[in-house]
Amino acid sequence: MTIDAVVRLIRGGKALAITGVEEALDQLPIGNWIGGTAPHLRDASLCASTDRQVFVSELPALGLTSVQHYDGERMAAIGAHAPPQGYSLVIVPDGASAHRRLASGFGDGAGGAPRPTVGWVATVDPARRGLRQPLVYFGKTGQKLADGAVVAHARVPAGTSLGDGVARLMAPRGLDVLCFAHSGAATAPARAESEAALMD
Repeated sequence: MTIDAVVRLIRGGKALAITGVEEALDQLPIGNWIGGTAPHLRDASLCASTDRQVFVSELPALGLTSVQHYDGERMAAIGAHAPPQGYSLVIVPDGASAHRRLASGFGDGAGGAPRPTVGWVATVDPARRGLRQPLVYFGKTGQKLADGAVVAHARVPAGTSLGDGVARLMAPRGLDVLCFAHSGAATAPARAESEAALMD
């Protein structure tokens, strides 16, 4: 969506999750939204890095979605604050302490994620790492942060069922397999190897 269109949605009270480059997200006004940086936007017809467009996901109506910022010890409360009939959408900056804390804490009782939780990791163009840092945006105050989590807790109408599966955003082409050197919740680099090599 164009920046002008998103500004109208925010000022109209829509609850949103937004991703785009830093220069685009910096143009958005205060409102009921969360966001995170990403170096490229992609849909069926476009793959671009631009300060004129952002990718937008509309969340349940105002009054059903609350946005929050969590840092430090408050990270453990994300799961506890999730609505009983709904889900939480979490965005954290790649490599930040919040990213590591979230990865290691989920599934561990009160600090975990007892209710449906989805989200993504804010990133920057690998070629600009060191010059730029991944950022998350807390639209309620207009802050952009290099650490911490921004979360939209969304309630859904009674009678709506939520699945417990994992959404697959990228379809495999049968060429590569992701391999991790260690199991567990710690963050670690991954490598892609051809299936033929793995089968040898």
